[in-house]
Amino acid sequence: MPYPNEHSCRLEDPKQFDKFNRVNCDQKHDGKCIDVIYGIKSGTSKIQALRYPKKSWDVDAARSHCKSRKGTFEAAGESKSKDNPMREDRVIDIKDGEFRIESDGDQKRIVGYPAVFNKLSEPMPTFFGPAFREKIRAGAFKKALEGDPDIRALFNHNPDLILGRTISGTLEVRERTRGLWSAITPPDTQTGRDVVKNIERGDITQMSFGFTIDKDEWFEDDEGNVTRTIVSVDRLFDISPVTFPAYADTEVAVRSMQTWIEGGKRSVPEFMKGIDIPIYSREERHRRVRDYWEKSRK
Repeated sequence: MPYPNEHSCRLEDPKQFDKFNRVNCDQKHDGKCIDVIYGIKSGTSKIQALRYPKKSWDVDAARSHCKSRKGTFEAAGESKSKDNPMREDRVIDIKDGEFRIESDGDQKRIVGYPAVFNKLSEPMPTFFGPAFREKIRAGAFKKALEGDPDIRALFNHNPDLILGRTISGTLEVRERTRGLWSAITPPDTQTGRDVVKNIERGDITQMSFGFTIDKDEWFEDDEGNVTRTIVSVDRLFDISPVTFPAYADTEVAVRSMQTWIEGGKRSVPEFMKGIDIPIYSREERHRRVRDYWEKSRK
């Protein structure tokens, strides 16, 4: 899966290297910057890939330059970016996910569980008012992990701050009995070193993962408490240590709830009666969630 903001040209197989270093605008062509990914093994570096920022490189120009370097070209893609309208993000505290820093000589890894099975979430406020709770069923990530998918580890969900990637072997993601397990081998870059140090210091305490749903189920108990169970995840985009986790964006979940209601599987929950769910921008949804929590504390 391509990066959303840049075209890529692979010159060497990333599996032959131990670690990577990115130098932005390390080369230029016709006055346009080319970012260079260096692969490093046994103290020797070699250009592994080139990146062409989409804001200055069109597809044809980037493809032509990559061809001149005898590389494998991949155009930037938008469909699976963070703006995917069906994407959802969830956050887990490192203490709940049992995250830790592991050391193997000079190399450190961020290891733990970004998602834990059958653990009921805290109440998740919707952008129009009251909350529901959520849990992930064991086996929910089976479909998303089929066929060696291209998943990234990012810092703060920023595609420019990459910490690892499954296809390069610097991110491992597996489904285990407890939940979704991951191991990130961060690069020897300023971002990579800072993230490791900040986790060790306790300054970064939460992880987030981005996904889309294949199947979910809703249940309302006799007291009117509504629970969403994530049965199957369709796509897993990235796993990210985060400094300021965003409020859970529940619009996709709420629309799934609306489908459940309209299907006649349950009567309309009390807090949904008479509500015509509008479409808001992400900023407006988050503002409404913050307003809800502030009012609930008074």
